[in-house]
Amino acid sequence: RALHAIDLAGRERVVLRVPGWLSLKDINGEGRVLLARENETFGIMVRTPEAAEERNLSWYSWSILGDISPDGKTIVFSEGGEAGEDRWGVYLRNTDGSPAVRLGDGVFGALSPDGKWVSSVTQYRENEPVQVQLLPIGPGETRRITKGDVEVHGPGAWLPDSSGLVYIAEAQDASRRMYLARVDGGAPQPIDTGGALSKLRALTGPQ
Repeated sequence: RALHAIDLAGRERVVLRVPGWLSLKDINGEGRVLLARENETFGIMVRTPEAAEERNLSWYSWSILGDISPDGKTIVFSEGGEAGEDRWGVYLRNTDGSPAVRLGDGVFGALSPDGKWVSSVTQYRENEPVQVQLLPIGPGETRRITKGDVEVHGPGAWLPDSSGLVYIAEAQDASRRMYLARVDGGAPQPIDTGGALSKLRALTGPQ
C-alpha cells in the first residue's frame, strides 16, 4: 500500500511508499495526514510436556495451525506469508523445532491417523471450485480425490482406519451434502441428505 494524491485536473502522484501496509486514517484541510503502518502476522506457539517454555514454530509471517499428531510431536500448518510467493503451502514440522517440510500447495490440513497423508484443500482461485487433495508424507505424488462439480468446505475428517475422508461439499444449486471419498480411488459417494455436520461427527469421532 502507498499514499497517493490526485489534483482537480486528474493528475495522480505517489506521496509516500514504505515497507508494510500503509493505512490512511485522516486528513485535514492543510493536507496533513494521519497514517498508520500496519503489520499483521499469524504464528504458532507450542509447549510440549517435556519443555519448560513455549516454542515458536511459525515458519514465515502467516503460519496457521491445521492439525497436531496424537503424540504431540508433529504439527501440520498452512503458510501464506510473503515468502510463499502468493502460493499458500501445507507444511509438516516436528514440535522439537526442526525445520518445516513443505508438502505441497494448498491450505489447511488434516493428518491421517496412520501418519502417511495430509488432506488439504486447493487454493481459492476465481472460477475454480475448491477441491480436496492428499499430500504424501514421504515419497509419492499428490492425489486429487474430489471432482470439480462441487465446492468443498474444508479438508474433511479422516476415518479412524485412514481408508478415506468424510467431507461436506456444496453443489452448483447451493445444496450441501456429506460425501465419502476413499484413499484408494473411486468416485466420492454422497452419504447424507441433511444434518451433515452432526452425522460427520458421529461417523468419524472427535477430530
